[in-house]
Amino acid sequence: MKPKRLFGKWRLAMLLGTVGLFGVLPLQAQDVAKEKKDEPVALEQPADSPVTAKESDDEDKGRVWHGSRDVVIVGNDFVLKEDEEAADVVVVFGNATIKGRVSGDLVVVAGSANVPGKVEGDLATVLGSVTLGPDAEIKRNVSVVGGTLTREPGAKIGGTPTVVSTLGIVPNFEWLKSYAVHGVMMARPIAPQVGWVWGVVGMFLLIYLLIAILFPRPIQACVDTLEKRPVGSFFMGILLFVLLAPLTFLLAVSIVGIVVIPFLFCAMIVAFLFGKVSVYRFAGTQVGRQFNLATFQLPLVAFLIGALIFCLLYMIPVLGFLVWCAIIPFGMGATALAAFGGLRREGNGRRAVGAVAATASVPAVSDPPVMPGAVSPADFISMPRAGFWLRTSATVLDVLLFVFVLIVSHEKVLLFWLVYHVAMWAWKGTTVGGMVVGIKLVRVDGRPVDVGVALVRAAAAIFSALVLGLGFFWAGWDRGKQSWHDKIAGTVMVTVPRGVPLL
Repeated sequence: MKPKRLFGKWRLAMLLGTVGLFGVLPLQAQDVAKEKKDEPVALEQPADSPVTAKESDDEDKGRVWHGSRDVVIVGNDFVLKEDEEAADVVVVFGNATIKGRVSGDLVVVAGSANVPGKVEGDLATVLGSVTLGPDAEIKRNVSVVGGTLTREPGAKIGGTPTVVSTLGIVPNFEWLKSYAVHGVMMARPIAPQVGWVWGVVGMFLLIYLLIAILFPRPIQACVDTLEKRPVGSFFMGILLFVLLAPLTFLLAVSIVGIVVIPFLFCAMIVAFLFGKVSVYRFAGTQVGRQFNLATFQLPLVAFLIGALIFCLLYMIPVLGFLVWCAIIPFGMGATALAAFGGLRREGNGRRAVGAVAATASVPAVSDPPVMPGAVSPADFISMPRAGFWLRTSATVLDVLLFVFVLIVSHEKVLLFWLVYHVAMWAWKGTTVGGMVVGIKLVRVDGRPVDVGVALVRAAAAIFSALVLGLGFFWAGWDRGKQSWHDKIAGTVMVTVPRGVPLL
């Protein structure tokens, strides 16, 4: 057999494995009882094959093949009996037992091959092992990737045996194979037959429950957005996924924007988690309203009911995958719209405070004109708090200032970044980006920020960044709009009315 033919079989096996993972190929075995699953796949006798009259009914060894053909099995085991023959055999997500004769190649993907018989061509397995019996005969090469080769005395290999081991990193793929057959290939996120899947489901439900308990106000804002703007939430979620790749590319090619990429992906993860919690709670609330049950409309109860409903839907083939894909843009879009709504309210509040400050600064007719002067630190602490999005805008502007610094000194850019913030906080209580958006750093006791406080805040900001940026996002959820490094340093960001000098 020519090498091109073996290469063709490998491509066929990989193609079948890829297509099977997406559920396009029909399954040979559905969710049946375990004993039925273990039954070998019997080869059907061709229509033109003569059946000898001497065959008795009690012969249970299988039908004899007088002419061979190709065999492709996906998601089930295959057994070729002693008096049977096949041409090329490809098994994906299943084991192959060859007691008869294979006139072509034998390829097994995500399964093992047990060969007491003969293979006239090549034998190859991926993510599986090969066992050759004492009477086994392989005319050409034997290739094992991610498994072991067991060769009993008397087994013959005409070509070269090749074993590519996983070095014990991933010793067993049965758990992955089981989920691929019962979950992925049936297009459902939850496969009830696979035990470890329930552990993963429980872990995610615990994370969602903690989010629902710790952040009730943001979740309520997302639920309100889902109720008022469901269509807008869905298309906003689609837009987020569409813009993610080009935005990441633009940030990467701009060099300086590489610093922002981790925060971008952390924001997507946060939006995903908050979105799932919001959708679950929204669904549970709607159930409570339909049945007029006040208890079901309580926040945590509604979340648990919604989670149970969606877990049941996730177990339905095809529908489970469609539901899982549909609620992601709904949830993430609602989270983004709720965040933008909070930013808009922040801006409106800031403008209102500015208008009040401008009105208060108009002198009486009898008083001499008052020139704008410096505002005391005690006055700054009474100003509205700056939220997450204003602070993020200021940080992005500061990042743009570091293009030249990044080109000049690649390794020292983080040090320059910290020194820049410490110096600006201690000098003016804000950075260049903060001056543009109108925010200022003050201490919670009203005293000005000194070098020591600025150093503590900068060091604590490193800790906020290490936990996937969660410490920075905390300012968007906290009632006092403080990040983790704000709480450690005893500081807070406030929005300064227009007309109050920051420089």
